[in-house]
Amino acid sequence: MRTTAHHFPVESPSAPARSADFFDVQRFPEIRFRSTRVEKLEEDRYRMTGDLTIRDVTRPIALDVEYGGRRKDPFGNDRIGFTAKGTLDRKDFGLKWNQALLGSDL
Repeated sequence: MRTTAHHFPVESPSAPARSADFFDVQRFPEIRFRSTRVEKLEEDRYRMTGDLTIRDVTRPIALDVEYGGRRKDPFGNDRIGFTAKGTLDRKDFGLKWNQALLGSDL
């Protein structure tokens, strides 16, 4: 995922996310995830583990994944949707910006 793809207005409370204290989009333009294992839990639910890299720091993470279905796009191609959720401690990745609305967990 490209960190530079997010457009935050200068006056937005989210604008500091681009700064050197958080994503530092100038030096680290991407966040990367590489799966290492997928485990089926139920019919449409999975646990995916892998390595998440933010700001050149790589840590293991587990994500709860749910299958959302299959549909045809307007061009007749199959599209498959998934939703993934997980929690990480931003300080583990050097994300230091500390606005009162944000805790350590993301």
